[in-house]
Amino acid sequence: MTTHKPYEKLRLWQLAMDLVEKSYRLTRDFPVEEKSGLSALIRRNIMTLPSRIAEAHNAPCTQSSSAILKSAQESLLEFETALLLCRRMHMISNWSTRRLRKRAQHLTNLIDHELSLLVQTAPETPSAAS
Repeated sequence: MTTHKPYEKLRLWQLAMDLVEKSYRLTRDFPVEEKSGLSALIRRNIMTLPSRIAEAHNAPCTQSSSAILKSAQESLLEFETALLLCRRMHMISNWSTRRLRKRAQHLTNLIDHELSLLVQTAPETPSAAS
């Protein structure tokens, strides 16, 4: 990624941690039979988000950072899909679904922005004809 400050100071990482916290609070009230099902899936999936952002921040090259950030976006899509399933099963309210999806989509947009910055700052690779 493009800065040298500690990953904990990145706004993207902080927002991801906020989403993890909200997700953990949401799933704490899930039915007992879902503790090893949807609850575990959501928690495991969303926890990868700040981890991947930190990993991308410390990646050795732009290509690695980009791949890791794209993986983080995939995690967000999986998270949103799980939220929609929870809503269909009446485990969470429409309001909670909208609120968390809005946060997830905001993070996706921020990651898109970070990816575009990486492309802009990536060194030119020599052409094969040279």
